[in-house]
Amino acid sequence: MKKVNLEVCVCTECVMMGAMEIIDAIEGLKSLETDMTDMYKELDIEVKTASSVCAPKKLHASPVVKINGERFEKANSAMIMGKISELAYK
Repeated sequence: MKKVNLEVCVCTECVMMGAMEIIDAIEGLKSLETDMTDMYKELDIEVKTASSVCAPKKLHASPVVKINGERFEKANSAMIMGKISELAYK
């Protein structure tokens, strides 16, 4: 089973720019139980939240998400779900 560590910044700025929508999308993926998501069953997705994920702060970088240590700025649900899909196929 592949381990996927996601860290989503929940500082005020990141939340206002869409961090909660990203968390909702990830949690929705984890709860799906359809044949279409068989590839995701091989992933152990762990989501952590912290207001320090986006440190050092950069102007106009929110929301910030880290996947297995790789930093994604101006993240959105589609971007993060795409990266998780890439990891599922590796």
